[in-house]
Amino acid sequence: MQNMVNSKVMAYESCVVKKEEQKEVAENAMTEKDKLEKNWYKVYLCQRMVEKMLRDKMDAEMRKFNLVETAYKNIKTATGVHST
Repeated sequence: MQNMVNSKVMAYESCVVKKEEQKEVAENAMTEKDKLEKNWYKVYLCQRMVEKMLRDKMDAEMRKFNLVETAYKNIKTATGVHST
């Protein structure tokens, strides 16, 4: 009878130890995942910033070009010069 009780206690203890080890492994995996996700989020934010900066720069250049293009068309219309 005592052998049965001892074996059940040992089985329970080994189960508890296994669960603790699994919990520790899961926590380590989550920590590593969080680090990777934070890194990828930083990369994503950096990419968004660069994209916005380039878009703003392109918009500014297009506004400048539009001013020149409008002036060119006005001069062309006023002088009556037509190119093919």
